Formats: sequence, structure tokens, C-alpha cells
Amino acid sequence: MNPALLKLVDGKNFVTKGKNMVGFVASENLAKVADMLSREPFNLTVLEESKLTEADAEEKDRRYRFAENVNDFDELMERAVEERGIVMPGLNERKVSVLEVGRHDFSGTGKEALRKAEQWAKENIVGIHDGIDSIGKAFKYTISNEAVQKYVSSSATKQSTNIGVHLAALKKLPEIISKSIEAEVHPDYTKGSDGKRGGRNRINEKSLVHRFYGAIEIEGSIYRVKTTMREYSDSNRTTTAHSYEVTEIELLEAPSDGVMKNSGEPTAMTSNSSIDGAKLLKDVEKSYDPGKKLLDESRKEGLRSVDEWLSRQGEGEKSDAEISEANDLWVKVWGESFRTKRQKRMFAERERRRMRERAESLSAQLGAEIEIAEDSSRLSGSFHRHAFQGRVQASFRGEHRRQ
Repeated sequence: MNPALLKLVDGKNFVTKGKNMVGFVASENLAKVADMLSREPFNLTVLEESKLTEADAEEKDRRYRFAENVNDFDELMERAVEERGIVMPGLNERKVSVLEVGRHDFSGTGKEALRKAEQWAKENIVGIHDGIDSIGKAFKYTISNEAVQKYVSSSATKQSTNIGVHLAALKKLPEIISKSIEAEVHPDYTKGSDGKRGGRNRINEKSLVHRFYGAIEIEGSIYRVKTTMREYSDSNRTTTAHSYEVTEIELLEAPSDGVMKNSGEPTAMTSNSSIDGAKLLKDVEKSYDPGKKLLDESRKEGLRSVDEWLSRQGEGEKSDAEISEANDLWVKVWGESFRTKRQKRMFAERERRRMRERAESLSAQLGAEIEIAEDSSRLSGSFHRHAFQGRVQASFRGEHRRQ
């Protein structure tokens, strides 16, 4: 595979899905990829028309957007409960604007500064504001007097790196939210007897929680701002900005507007500065699913979206019945299957086992290590991937690479 092309693809590799080679490309790289494919050595005709139909687009939008009706809300709630939170696809490729924020000017002791900040916020940011959800659609949200009181409470400020950065972010909160990306939506878990929210606690069935992440720069340091939005099943209630927290993040290189000095160093940050989603969300876990990282789950969600789209095209991963009927001699002779559901499952498992054995034999012949993965969500990283029918997939490592 062309190295220059791979550099523009997420994970620097493609995934084979049925008859298709699938790669995730950030929006800013699409023009470069299309141009590259139209030239040597590919010489492909690149169509600007998308294969994603209006029905496909509507289905994708409905899976991740804020609910537009009760049915949307109920479906989103059901899935959020089942998965302990839904992570948005494409987070690794997102670009997040870094907003420059000055120090706050609330003078006095800590308590006095908080009191002044509360009064300022009630006079200046209480009201209805605009945000952008994960599919790029604008939505309305409210900052209320009650929310402001929570913003300056000790339980809220202690979640941030310090009170200073917390109050600095408060003065720019609506603008920070407008430049943030939606990363996760999860059930509104209630507090337990210990006063804490947890994934095993009861659920408020009338609301869902959306997590947004933005980036700010204060005196040369970069901070991640997590904002919690509460969406309600009652369409007459506006989404509310429930809370926020500000934490410092360490970067190997400073965000910039892409302009480099002669020395190769990034230029000073400007209003055009941005940070990759992969850096902003590095090591951030799902809110109520310990050990699962947002970026990993986002990549899996993207693969699942591709799998579901290919399935609608008749090219997705194969079920037990499909494997059985595709390989059963009796079906070829009689034109239909007489096997029970249990027999189809057993037959499909035998076929998968034969595929695994074939892969192992191929490994010995090539002298290359082959890792078998029967779940496409495991396919990540820079290994070249080839999909076998029947949900058996192999990752080839070593010198024998598919060209």
C-alpha cells in the first residue's frame, strides 16, 4: 500500500470489509486523498458522489444526535443503558479549536472571588445559548441561576485543577462550549447511599447526559474543559449545561495554526490554534465504564458503523445461517436448507474452525505470525488487516505484507 496514502488514513491502514477496503479519513484530508487516488500509481476515477443514501444518513444521525421526539429519546436511552454510555465515532480525527482565555479578575479571598464570580455569571451568561452536537447540528441549551450556583460550589471547583482556572473558564463558558466536541452520551445515573453516581445505580429515565470536551489556553498552559449537558425526554424542556471542570493536559508539542518557524518549532498560538482529538482525549475513560478509553471506543464505534452500513449493502459480517447456507452442499443441491437453527450454528462453527486452521497453515507457509480476531472491534493499530468470511479476521505481522 502506498505509504503517502496511508499517512492520511486513521491508524495509517485500511480495513478489508467484504469486497471493500475501508479507511477513515479526516475531513481536512479528503481532498488530498481524492487527488492522490486519481494519479499514478492508482489512476482511479474518484466520484464526488457519496454512496451514503438519505436513509443511511438519517439512520446515522438518529443514532448520535440529540433526540427530536420521544421515540428517538427512548431508543437512545435503551442503547446508552445497554452500553453504559455511547461514544461518538471519529473522535481520533477531530480537530478542536483552542480558545485563549485570560486570567479571571474576581478579586478578594477565595470565597469572595467565588461570590463575585457567581454574581457576574448570573448577570452575563444566564440564558439560552447555542451548541453543536456530534453530527454538526446546532442545538439550544440553557444556563440557569441554579446551574451557576453549582458552577461555583466547592463540589464543582474541586474537580478542576484549581479555582483560578475554573473561574477563568467561567467567563468564557458559552464560547468554550460552542467550540467543544461531543464525545459521549450516557444514562443519568442517580446518586447512591455514598452520595456518588455510579454505573450500577438507579437511572433517571427522564434525562440523558451528554459529555462535551473543549480546549483552552491560559498563560501558555493547555487545559481540557469537560462540560456536562443534561437532555430531557420532555421536548418542552431545553437542554441544560449542568456542570463543567477544567484540567491541565500535557502535550508533547504545542498546538499551533500549522505555521512553522525556520527552526521547525510551531509558531506561537493564535486564534486559529487547534488540537487533535487524539491528544485532547488521550487516556480519558468512559464516564461509567472503567478501563474503557474514549478513543478506543470511538474507533470501535466507527468500525461498527461501517459494518452496519455494509450489512445493509449485503456485504457485512456473516451470521451463522448465512455461513451455513453459503457452504452447505445440501443447500446447493436442493436450493434450500433443511437444517435447524442449532445445526446451522454447529455447521457455521465448523466452517470458522476450518478458516482458523487454514490461517494457521498459511502462517507456517509464509513464516509470518498471524493473529486471529473473530471480533472486528479488536482490529486496531498499524497491523495490516484482511477479513475472512465468517467474521474470522487475521492480522499479518512480519515481512510478508499485502501490497
